[in-house]
Amino acid sequence: MASKMSVSGEQDTEKGERSDSPEPSCVSMKSDGSMPRLINFRDGDSTTDLRIQKDSDSTHINLLESIFKELEHKVISLVKNELKRFKKLLSPDYPACSEREVEDEEDQSSVREGVLKITLHFLKNMNHTDLANTLQNKLISVHQQKLKSSLREKRKRINEGISQPGRSALLNEIYTDLYITQG
Repeated sequence: MASKMSVSGEQDTEKGERSDSPEPSCVSMKSDGSMPRLINFRDGDSTTDLRIQKDSDSTHINLLESIFKELEHKVISLVKNELKRFKKLLSPDYPACSEREVEDEEDQSSVREGVLKITLHFLKNMNHTDLANTLQNKLISVHQQKLKSSLREKRKRINEGISQPGRSALLNEIYTDLYITQG
């Protein structure tokens, strides 16, 4: 605001670009979307809006509650199934891993790894480190066998000479002469 002194000594104020009306400026209209909706008390009953909001909040809370109950049930059943699997694995008469179990294990490997870590942690805290070590060693041997078989399958075929798509030979069908020299 600019101000001038008049001859009588009173101060005259000139209003620049500011208006007396309470209308929002163009700048504030752009940011009005981020402001919460204000309750207009002149329109009448605003309690219905609050009641609707409380109902939607309680519906959301009930939905969350049911989702977490279902989640809890699924996590508990997963842990129970994995603990049964570990118990079978620790039994002395446990047979070698079946093909179905290998496929199932590939699908849930990260989940099973997490449950295994939790189980090993609790076994060690319960002073059953011998069981924890046995379980870990048996699972390592299962994973080693799985890794060996997958590597065997991947490296069963090789390309001879210049690599051409679709032209690979079985490794055990390639004949090479072997000359052993003494030297």
